Amino acid sequence: MRRTTLTVILVMVIMVTTTVVAAGAFQQSPADEVKERREEIQEERADTVQKRIELIITRFNNNKDRHIETYKRVSSTLKEIADALEAEGYDLTKVRGDYRELDLKIKKAATDYAAFIKKLEEAAEIEPGDGRFAATIQEARSLLRVFREDILDIRHFYQTVIRKDLEDLKEQTPSGSSSNSPATPPIAVAPAVS
Repeated sequence: MRRTTLTVILVMVIMVTTTVVAAGAFQQSPADEVKERREEIQEERADTVQKRIELIITRFNNNKDRHIETYKRVSSTLKEIADALEAEGYDLTKVRGDYRELDLKIKKAATDYAAFIKKLEEAAEIEPGDGRFAATIQEARSLLRVFREDILDIRHFYQTVIRKDLEDLKEQTPSGSSSNSPATPPIAVAPAVS
């Protein structure tokens, strides 16, 4: 019996020793744990950044459609007003020039916006930890500033140039009009673009 007891105790000691040695071999050092946690955080941030970029692209595409459609509507309304007034005999040289310039400004804004979105999509393809990612995001931000300046330029052009030229038409006498018609025709001035 004594032999059996010694054998059982010996087997238990060997098992405990083996378990302790095996557990010690699989334990990570604190530095490895910190490094692993840091990598996990970087991966989570990368996923968050990618989702945020996709959200920004979607939001800006919706806003772009709204802006460009609004400006195209203003442009077509301006053209309709010009056609109607020209039929009545008004000199619309300035207004026609304004119309062409407005169209150019709208096209420039749309082009600059497309460049901004392309740069954002390019940034979405790059790994956020990469140095190129930060540079690409900076380029996208500068392109966004250009687009916003284009939008402000369109608004300013409409409010200062187009509206003034339309108001100046009120003081014009249409050529070929009869003496019974009023000297100042009613002109519908399109509302300010916001």
